[in-house]
Amino acid sequence: EPLGPRHRSVILGPMRPQLIHCSYHKCLTVYFRRVMDAVFNRALPWSGGHGHFNSDLETFYQDFRAHRVSSVNNRLLNLERLGDFRMTRFIRDPRDLVVSGYFYHRQGAEPWCTLPNPTKDDWYFANGVVPDGLRKAGGSYAMYLRSLSEEEGLLAELEFRQAHFASM
Repeated sequence: EPLGPRHRSVILGPMRPQLIHCSYHKCLTVYFRRVMDAVFNRALPWSGGHGHFNSDLETFYQDFRAHRVSSVNNRLLNLERLGDFRMTRFIRDPRDLVVSGYFYHRQGAEPWCTLPNPTKDDWYFANGVVPDGLRKAGGSYAMYLRSLSEEEGLLAELEFRQAHFASM
């Protein structure tokens, strides 16, 4: 039987402030999610759980209060919309982010990397900018990166990350 509110507050403390975690590509995102899921969704399921929203900002704003801990990637949050909160933010060295992302996306590691002729709407969930060269060349992002020299590919990844850097 789930614990009542009095017992819950003894174990977890008050249910507010809201706990929020923000992160970026390959910055302990999978590890953080696994730990939070294990603690808040399996070990303490009565606590409100952990919700991860990837980079879907609108869904985050609609649903983050339903979870004890919520996490979102690659976004700058409007702090006025959060109410009472505590936040952790893992930020990766932007140079490392570009190099790692370039090699990761070049492989076509995720389905969106292989989507032909992506639009801004197709990449909303990743908060990515479609590079101008990809718009002109057509094809998928992975194919586009493989068609470029390493230097040009890194510059394309830099363009893809514009919104991420702005949010940092």
